[in-house]
Amino acid sequence: MTGRSNLSPECLRYYKKLIAGLLITGGCFLLLEHLFTFDGFDIEFLGHEYYGIGMILTGFLLMVKREQIKHIVKAIRRKDIKGIIDEGERKK
Repeated sequence: MTGRSNLSPECLRYYKKLIAGLLITGGCFLLLEHLFTFDGFDIEFLGHEYYGIGMILTGFLLMVKREQIKHIVKAIRRKDIKGIIDEGERKK
C-alpha cells in the first residue's frame, strides 16, 4: 500500500454517473412511494417528497461538468433561458 489512489479519471467519471443515477432513481422512488401510499403530496417539513426532490437535484448536480458551471452562471446572470436550458453553451 502506497497510500495513493489508483483510480483513473475514467473510473471516477463512471462512479460519479453511477452515484448520480442511484440518487435520481432513489429520489423518484421516494416521490412515487409517497404519492401511492398517501394518495398525493402534503406539506410536511421533513417528508418523503422533500428528500426525493433533494436526491434528484443532487443527482443532476453531480452530472454537471466543472467547465459547464461557469457558462451556466453566466447564462443565469444574463437571464438567458435558452442558454440555461442548453447548459449555458449558447452565446449571443
